[in-house]
Order: sequence, then C-alpha cells, then structure tokens
Amino acid sequence: MRKTVLLIFMLAVPILTVCTFISVAGVYYVINRSTDEVPDTSSIYVYTVDGEFGELNQVYCKGSGVVPGDKSSMITYKDIPEISKLEGVKDIYILNEIVLWDFQDSIMEGESKVVSIPSEIVRYYSECSGMSMYAKEPSDGEYSVFECHTEVVEGKYYKEVAAPSSAEPEYSLYYKYDPATWDQFAQEMNKHLTERDAGDGDISMLITTRSADDGKALQQRLMKDYPASNYGSAEFTESWVKAYNGNINRNITVAAVITGVLLIGIETGLGLLMKTRKKDA
Repeated sequence: MRKTVLLIFMLAVPILTVCTFISVAGVYYVINRSTDEVPDTSSIYVYTVDGEFGELNQVYCKGSGVVPGDKSSMITYKDIPEISKLEGVKDIYILNEIVLWDFQDSIMEGESKVVSIPSEIVRYYSECSGMSMYAKEPSDGEYSVFECHTEVVEGKYYKEVAAPSSAEPEYSLYYKYDPATWDQFAQEMNKHLTERDAGDGDISMLITTRSADDGKALQQRLMKDYPASNYGSAEFTESWVKAYNGNINRNITVAAVITGVLLIGIETGLGLLMKTRKKDA
C-alpha cells in the first residue's frame, strides 16, 4: 500500500507542480507585463516627473544600451537654443506656463475659452504632457483648437472640452521656438519662475524630428546628456517595453529553474524512499 502511495506521489507531484507553476507564471506575466503602445511618430516629448535618473530612465538605458553622463543633469530653458541646433531637430514647442496659468484662472472663474495645442501632443502625448483633458480626436493640421468651459457640480470643478473648433484661439498653450523671439520669451519665463519661486522650472516640450532615425538618435543623445529629464517617444517606449518585459521573462525563467531543482530533489527523495521500501520488503 505504501509503495502504491509513493508511486502516486511521484506521478502526481510533478504534474501538480508544473500545472501550478504554469498558472501562476501566466497570471504574473499577464498582470505585470507592459502593453504600452509605441507612438507612431518620430517626435519626442520632454517632461519632468522624477527630477533625477529614476527607474523609468534606468530601464530604458538598460534596454537601449545608452550610458548616461551626469545623472543629475536635466533640460532647462537655457539648453533649448543648443538643442534646437542638434541634427534632425525640426521644431520645438514649449509649454508656456505664463499662458497656462492665465488660461486656468479664466476657466476656473467659469469663463469659456478657446485654446490651441499642437496636434501631435493631443494625439500621442496627452498623458505625459498633462493634456489628457483634451480627449477629442485632434485635427490633422499643426494645431488643434478646442473650446473649453467649466461646470460646477457639488462645489467641484469639471473641465469640459468641446470638439475641435474653427474659432480663433484666445490662448496658445505652446510657444514655438524661434531664435528671433526666444530672448523675449526666455526673459518673461524667467521672471514668471522667479516670482513663483520655481527655480529653473519643469520643462514640458515637444521636439519634432525629420525622420524616425533622427528621432531615435536624438532620444539616445538626450538621455545621455540629460538623464534626469523624462521622455516620451517611439524609441523610448519600444526600448523600455522590451527591457521591462524582458526582466519579467527572466524572473519567470529563474523561478522555473528553482522549481525544477526542487522538483528533482523531491522526486529523487521519493525514488530513494521507494528503493528502501523494496529492500525492506
């Protein structure tokens, strides 16, 4: 009887172990894997979240092979003229915080306003840019124009955004870099940041490039030179997802090896126990 029980254990243990492992590993992979969609564009969105060389950028560098320089370096307004001259850069659209504050104040006072945003931002970078309230399909042109108003419900403000409008915008939330007007813009921004004690400010800007190869090369250079800034781009997303999901696959592989070793140990022990039983019989 005991031999029969041992034999059943020798057959049942590996079957149950393998089935359990496959189920747990499958759930772990589905829950933890990244399904981030790679934006179908060669542009790059620069924003600030970590303010340091954080986990997001560490995973990207691991996947892309980029070796960062000064890990505390991040893009400031002073760097923009130099960045505009880098190979492959087409245009730079910088979030105008002065206009943004005025626009937000008007909306919160219950006024209806018409605002323009680069269509590329609405289409691909609504989350990281903070423009997710503009959930409508953007226009095909360079800018999308939206009608905005606020309704107050139970003392809370809810921002309502109408479909793209043909009306002339009262607010243009992004300044398009131009060497001819940059000095004036930079002075006004510096004054604004100083008044609000905001240091060098948190850069939010869109950089368009001339080709996919230019976008990839520029993303890698920006990460190398400014690893403390955060980025959204096809290159960043693709490399990040590959590295992140690769790490999950490695975790599953390690767990599989450990489980296999334990299973072999258990089966070996049961086999020795059966031989002992046969000798005793």
